[in-house]
Amino acid sequence: MLPSLIAHFAGMGALTSLTHSTTGRSTTTPRHVTQRQAQAVLKRAVKTQFASCAPDFGDLKLDMDWDGHVAIIWEEGPYEWTYLFGTNDVDEELTIELQEFQPDTVVRLRPVTTPKGVFVEPYTTYALCIYPD
Repeated sequence: MLPSLIAHFAGMGALTSLTHSTTGRSTTTPRHVTQRQAQAVLKRAVKTQFASCAPDFGDLKLDMDWDGHVAIIWEEGPYEWTYLFGTNDVDEELTIELQEFQPDTVVRLRPVTTPKGVFVEPYTTYALCIYPD
């Protein structure tokens, strides 16, 4: 059972190989996203990129064990925000709202990068998972 679990998680990039200092044997141990890294993604990246969309951020939260993953959950965020994260794509919702008052206005998202040591990927349209790099 253990070898199959190790193989499963190794394919996801969640494990790292270490060499034991006294025996010289290689072991595989899980790597985790720290609270500090997760908070950095939340503050520096998500809140920076979507500040113009939702200045109060409503129900935006960080969950350190969401369905077995570290994730940023934002059910009331912009439509499919997890797929737009990190890009400078057009913010369609805000663009449509502003064009009512200022035709020809196009609002682009501010591109951001994730902190060193982690990467992110959408899990759903409202949950962005954070993984160790």
